[in-house]
Amino acid sequence: MQKFLITLFLIFCFSNSFAFEILKFNGKIEYSFDNKNWKKLLVKQKLNSGVWIKTGPKAKVTLLLPNRTQTILSRNTTVQLNDNKKS
Repeated sequence: MQKFLITLFLIFCFSNSFAFEILKFNGKIEYSFDNKNWKKLLVKQKLNSGVWIKTGPKAKVTLLLPNRTQTILSRNTTVQLNDNKKS
């Protein structure tokens, strides 16, 4: 029973460790941890607070925010994702 509860606790902790989720996108979308070195974004990828997202000239991305609302970033956009949770 104790192992089961520990497993549930770990699943809960890790499932909430990402603040933002990519729901869908088209075009060239990249992300960066330092706003200098960019990597290609994958479908349904989850990202932590502090990560940068950049959209290309014909791109669009739909994000699921920490408060469970959605927002769309359109072409030629660069933003840093920030979860302003108060601890």
